[in-house]
Amino acid sequence: MLDTEPEPEFDELVRLATLVCRTPFGHIGLVDRERVFFKARVGFPLAELPRDEACSAWVLLGTEPLVIPDLGLDERFQATPGLSRLPVRFYAGAPLLTQQGLALGALSVLDVAPSALDPAQVEGLAILARQVSARIELRRAARQQEKAHAQLSQTLFELANREARLAAVLDTAVEGIVTIDGKGTIQSFNRAAERIFGWAGAEVLGRNVSLLMPEPDHSRHDTYLRRYLETGRAHVIGHGREVRGLRKDGSVFPLYLAVSEVRPCSRGRLFTGILRDISDLKEADRLKREFVSVVSHELRTPIASIRGALGLLEGGAAGPLSEQGAELSRIALSNADRVTRLVGDILDLGKLEAGRLELFLQPVSARDLAAEALQGIRPLADEAGVPLSLQGEDAQLMGDRDRLLQVLTNLVANAVKFSPLGSPVVLAIHEGPTRVRFEVVDRGPGISQQDLPRLFQRFQQLDGSDRRLKGGTGLGLAISKALVEQHGGTIGVQSEPGVGSTFWFEVPRGGPSTAMERENGLPR
Repeated sequence: MLDTEPEPEFDELVRLATLVCRTPFGHIGLVDRERVFFKARVGFPLAELPRDEACSAWVLLGTEPLVIPDLGLDERFQATPGLSRLPVRFYAGAPLLTQQGLALGALSVLDVAPSALDPAQVEGLAILARQVSARIELRRAARQQEKAHAQLSQTLFELANREARLAAVLDTAVEGIVTIDGKGTIQSFNRAAERIFGWAGAEVLGRNVSLLMPEPDHSRHDTYLRRYLETGRAHVIGHGREVRGLRKDGSVFPLYLAVSEVRPCSRGRLFTGILRDISDLKEADRLKREFVSVVSHELRTPIASIRGALGLLEGGAAGPLSEQGAELSRIALSNADRVTRLVGDILDLGKLEAGRLELFLQPVSARDLAAEALQGIRPLADEAGVPLSLQGEDAQLMGDRDRLLQVLTNLVANAVKFSPLGSPVVLAIHEGPTRVRFEVVDRGPGISQQDLPRLFQRFQQLDGSDRRLKGGTGLGLAISKALVEQHGGTIGVQSEPGVGSTFWFEVPRGGPSTAMERENGLPR
């Protein structure tokens, strides 16, 4: 309150003090380190004084009112030449104290002649001083409240702006964005989500998110969420995956969903799901597969005719062929066989992707299966000068013998193709408690780490002239991966450039049904 304008309520308290004490002068002096500022004055001419020239500073040395009947007889007055400038002989002051006991200044009354106060006047001066202190405290509290209110208003304004910006981002996002709490209750639902599911945000807010799921996820969702909250084991949280959604009209559609937990969150556990309707993508993929399948089927008949005609030519049906003609016929027949394999691979892959490739499960001897694969590749290995060997004990498993043989044959054939002359290829069998593992080990050129992730993708052949010359459709490993996974197994590779590669796959001994049961118990 230093250096502020006079205020009537303080002026009136000073006036009342002079009336109670019967003095002509009075003031409220607020003391700082170097001066005394007079907030209110009655008959007193000065606005401020140096601290060492003001009697108000003496009052702060105690907590009770100070009364000096005759300043001329007081040693402090005599030792302060500056006080002699004032025509004052009588002084009385009561300290202004906060509730914490901090001294702010004094309420003072003065007279030009020596005087005295009776006990009632001293008590009245003290009461008025407490009133002044209370008003100063109220002013300070009001200022602090105003400051806090201003800060709160600014914070609320910033939060409102931030929420408005966030709402604008959410509402203009292409992907649907849905947030839920730890009970699965929908907290927010943006416009894209409204378009995807057909629900208005107001219709779903406060309802369980399982509303947007078909069975069996509709019934299982709360179990998944509760298990995650209790154990940290996630079903979709922290992962992106394809799931099924349920529209308001009851239609089920495919969508891609990624869920993450918002941390930290003052409102408890909060989860955000970002989702995209992939119905058009799935339909385009279906049409593409259907087109490829139709084209592949249509190619089979003319290719078979071409191959048959080339076989007749090689057999001399049109007369003896010249050496050059025989070579051209051999090249044409080789490429016809390659196209036949490519068509077969495309059809197999299409069936696998569509889930239409049926497995014929039967008891299979792992060692007999491996021996048959090596026997089928042996002519190719002998021609390449690559010795083949089989390691490991026999193990029994349930599987589709022909499809598992297809996988093994592909892996061994690849190893032979890329092995140098005289370098062995080993097919090893490892029996585990629940799974059987096959490994094909070669000492070929190896594969760089950057190429490993795309090995099992469709139509992938590693760069390099030597590898390109080996031929192949680029579908063998993709088909092998799909066949192994359809058996409930896994496939992979370890490789080091310049050392060699180990391609492996594992399948459950009991067949794909045991793997599916473990997978569907409570999905991870």
